Parts: sequence; C-alpha cells; structure tokens
Amino acid sequence: MSIVVRIVDDPEFWEQASWIASVIGCFIAVCAAGFAATQLIDVRRASQATLLLELDARFDSSEMKDARELFAKLRDDITVTVSAKNSSAKDSVKEQLVCEEWKKVLSEMRSQDQDNYLMLIGYIGFFETVGLMVNRKYIANADVMSLFKGPLIDIGRSFRLHIEDRLKEMGVSEGMFEHALSLSKSASSN
Repeated sequence: MSIVVRIVDDPEFWEQASWIASVIGCFIAVCAAGFAATQLIDVRRASQATLLLELDARFDSSEMKDARELFAKLRDDITVTVSAKNSSAKDSVKEQLVCEEWKKVLSEMRSQDQDNYLMLIGYIGFFETVGLMVNRKYIANADVMSLFKGPLIDIGRSFRLHIEDRLKEMGVSEGMFEHALSLSKSASSN
C-alpha cells in the first residue's frame, strides 16, 4: 500500500501519465480526422458518379433523342454537301467550309424553323450545363471527356461561328454558351 501512496503523491508520475494521455488523445484525433477525410472523399466520388449517371441518362432521354437525331442528320447532310462541292480541297479547308455552312444553316433555321432551331439550342444547352459543372469542379473534365468527347467536338464545329455572330447582336448576353464552347475546345485539343 505504501507503493501506491507514493505513486499517487509523485508529481512526475502524474506528469508522465498526462503526457501519455495527451499522446493517445492526439493519436485518436488524427485517426478520426483521417477516417472522416476518407469518408468525405468517398461521398464526393459517389456524388460525382451519381451526377455523371444522371447526365448520361439525360443525354439518352427521349427529349434529347430528337435533338441528337436532328443534329446528326444536319451534320451528315452538311458534310456530304461540302465534300461533294469541294472534293479536291484539303481537309482543313473542308473543315472550315463545314463550319461556315453550319453558320448559314443555323441562321436560316433561326428565322424559318424556330422549333428545330430551339431543339438544337437545347442540345448545346445541355453541354452548357455540363461545362458549368466542370468549371465548378462538381465533375471532372476527364470524366466528361470520356462520356461526351465526340459530341463536344461536333458542337464546337457546328455552333461556334453561329454563337459568335449571336454575341454581336444587341441584347444577347455576353458569355452565351461559353461553358459548352470551352468544353468543346478542350475536347478538340485532347
């Protein structure tokens, strides 16, 4: 019993016990913080995966199906027409001519076929939303490119000149479809 009394009265014992308790407490806090951080990373990955799945489902929806089909038909028609008229031109020249033809077609469609024009604007609007999500880092650019690289390249070729013209019009907000075009540029350079 005298040993127990000596230990309890020994200030060095309590100092060491306090130090050991502090070290153990710090270790537990670090472990808990590490666990919480991995949980947050897992939650973020899960939410990004969910968002990508929702974007993919929206892109494949019946609403977007009509816009995708219209876009694909116009793209094919314009490409065939330009290629037939300029069969001996280099690919880079044909590419520029295709872009200019898209500008003409979209301008005519805007004034003469509002329903189809608005359907195509809805199509690029989808990519505007995706681009905003990438810019805000809700989803990774690499993941978006894995899903939508082809369509992103196509919308840049097809809409860029038309949008540049629209931005020159009075009353059109600066930054119209800037996120979609930025994604398209990124897709083209990869």
